[in-house]
Amino acid sequence: MRLDCHVHTTHSGRATVFPFNHFMRESYNTPGSVFETATRRGMDLVTVTDHDQISGALALLEDGRTDVLVGCEVTAEFAGLDLCVHLNVLDITPAQFAEIDRLRADVRELLPYLHHQDIYVSLNHVASGINGPLTAAHLAAVLPWVNGLEVINGTRLPSQNRTAM
Repeated sequence: MRLDCHVHTTHSGRATVFPFNHFMRESYNTPGSVFETATRRGMDLVTVTDHDQISGALALLEDGRTDVLVGCEVTAEFAGLDLCVHLNVLDITPAQFAEIDRLRADVRELLPYLHHQDIYVSLNHVASGINGPLTAAHLAAVLPWVNGLEVINGTRLPSQNRTAM
């Protein structure tokens, strides 16, 4: 099965990295163009994992496409710290997304919910430093709850992908 699990569209809004967040979008691709590119490249399923949104994925379903997984890249915070992780969640419902969005302010509350709901979770760009100074202790708190790690990300440095691998 071929599936790219980390894809953004115009629904992600502004870039999340300073200073780019002042003048760039996270993506300039529409959900439809993402779908067409993914299928042309041989993906069996298509998912859109916009930042803290499912509207891009839902737009594909509304267009009648059935080979789509609703997903989201959740910005989950370590409550009380200036630190977060980006978690991809796949195959979720709008009701689950509403609860995920409510709980994402504290990753320690969010992860048990995701586990209880049997939602697939991957930890994105583990070694990039984009989320702040993640320590081994932070990773140790998250890793038991995730199903996978993103180890190849085309927007990250090769050294960061090697570290993640």
